[in-house]
Amino acid sequence: MTQEIEKCPNCLNSFTLKRLNQKYCSDNCRIQKNNANSRKFRELTKTTNHILLKNRNILAALEGEQISEIDLKIKGFDFRYVTNFRTNEQTKQPDFFCYDYGYFFVKTKKTQLIEIFKL
Repeated sequence: MTQEIEKCPNCLNSFTLKRLNQKYCSDNCRIQKNNANSRKFRELTKTTNHILLKNRNILAALEGEQISEIDLKIKGFDFRYVTNFRTNEQTKQPDFFCYDYGYFFVKTKKTQLIEIFKL
């Protein structure tokens, strides 16, 4: 059996393979790399959940009101983040949700408003 030399993707040191499917030079390097990958995902979900919770709290404070899209943005609402949506059976328009609060667009003669409701 010939000894194959590989480069560790974590520390970039060269090492001799002990198994054909070995990727890292040591358990420590494997654990460090997996922790780094997990950290990136945790940071992504933490940021997303923070934005969703902020959106939900803004909607909760405005429950039952109609507000313009611009005013909702001024309050810090981010329309790119919702937890769910559905088509309203009566209006055939989408209802958007941030956890237990939802909103939908209402067209008036002058402007488009957003009506906020709780599930």
